[in-house]
Order: sequence, then C-alpha cells, then structure tokens
Amino acid sequence: MIRPFWFSRKELRDLAIGLLVIVTLPFIKVWSYFYIQPLFVIGIVTILALAFILHELAHKFAAQRLGMWAEFRLSTTGLLATFLSFILMQTSVLPLMIVAPGAVMIAGLLNWNDYGKISIAGPATNIAQALIYLFAHALVLPESVLGVLSIYGIEINAFLALFNLIPFGVFDGMKIYKWDKRVWAAAAITAGLLVLFAMMI
Repeated sequence: MIRPFWFSRKELRDLAIGLLVIVTLPFIKVWSYFYIQPLFVIGIVTILALAFILHELAHKFAAQRLGMWAEFRLSTTGLLATFLSFILMQTSVLPLMIVAPGAVMIAGLLNWNDYGKISIAGPATNIAQALIYLFAHALVLPESVLGVLSIYGIEINAFLALFNLIPFGVFDGMKIYKWDKRVWAAAAITAGLLVLFAMMI
C-alpha cells in the first residue's frame, strides 16, 4: 500500500511551479494596489493559492488512503488554459481565472466507487473553504478589507468547485456523476448557490 502523505521530488517541483503560476498571475493584476492595500493583495494571492493547493492535495490524499499511487503533474494544456483565462479575464470575457496548471495522476485498480470518492475530495475541499469564508464574512464589516476578501474567498472557491463539477470529459464531475448522482447534485447545487451569493453581495 502507498504511504499516505508521501511526495516525490518531481511532484514537489511540479506543485511549486503550479503554485508559482497561480500566485504570480493574480499578483500581476493587483500589484498596483500593494502599497495602498497590502493586506488585500496578500489576501487575494493567499486565497487563490489555498484554493488550488488544498484541492489538489485532497485528491492526492484521498487516492493514497485507498492504496493508490497519486502524484500531481503539470499539464501543458492546463497551463495554457490558465494563462488564456487570465488574459480573457482582463477583457471581462471571463469573471474569474481558471486555475488548472495540472492535475493529480492516479494509478491502481480503481472502481467507480473509488473514482467517485477521490474525485469529490477536491470540490468538497473548495466548498468547505467557501463556507468558512461565508462564516467569516458574517463576523466582519462587509465594507472592510476582510469583508471584501471573504467575498472573494467564497466566489473563488465556489467557482472552482462548480467548474470542476462539470459532468463531462476529464472533469471531476463526470466521475462523481457516474458514482453517485445525488452526491454530484448536492455538491453542484451548493457550489452554485455560493457563487450566486458572492455575486449578489
């Protein structure tokens, strides 16, 4: 059985590069605010970094707990999609940047039950983060820096979860939908409501 929480050097390198991309792109967009609102800039970068890294680690650890080999790998297609979405976001074509520089690769004897459990781990982690930010938003002044950051935290994590829950192709949603349609529906509805809440505030 594969030891849980084990990382190879290649995986750590790929995670570091992926994280660097995720941190650098939003910083380019908001760096001009750094001297005015450094807490806001640091907060946005941290929210994106946590949304990405915790999502991928959730997949990895869920697979390793089932005895599978699981490691994060950079993806050329994913990196291009991330950069392209960042460019489109500047022109208001996309509301948020797509965070997909890579994915967790899994090897082992898997059935749909295993696939479903591993696949739901990522979006569930983002939904949990969004709910934490929702709770935090209720405790601070909405107009404060922390209030604004909490809304971004809800929106970024809920959007990332909803995007990954698309029930087609290589997305987590396809495997979750085939595993348990009720789990997929509950996750998709929750993520969708959180996105709407963040956009309406």
